[in-house]
Amino acid sequence: MRSLLFKDITIPVAFKAIPYSRRAQLWNRQASKDVLDALGQYRIESNESDRQTATKLGVNCLTLKDWLRGVDPPQRCLLARLAGFLRRVGYL
Repeated sequence: MRSLLFKDITIPVAFKAIPYSRRAQLWNRQASKDVLDALGQYRIESNESDRQTATKLGVNCLTLKDWLRGVDPPQRCLLARLAGFLRRVGYL
């Protein structure tokens, strides 16, 4: 346990590591792959340019291209937004 000292007040603070199970890691990787596969399918079938698709998603065009090429996977918060969009348009 550590303590933080602010002027005359001492606040005890405990830091606990939260275990991240192997199963959760594999599930997140698979969920990410499923969403990105659906996004690639949407991009092909929608006949939109990458720029139009990126604008709909609220991301940069280069970011979208990196996701689809597998260079840089989206962060979890963006992955949730992508999944929501793909559900609305019927690809998930």
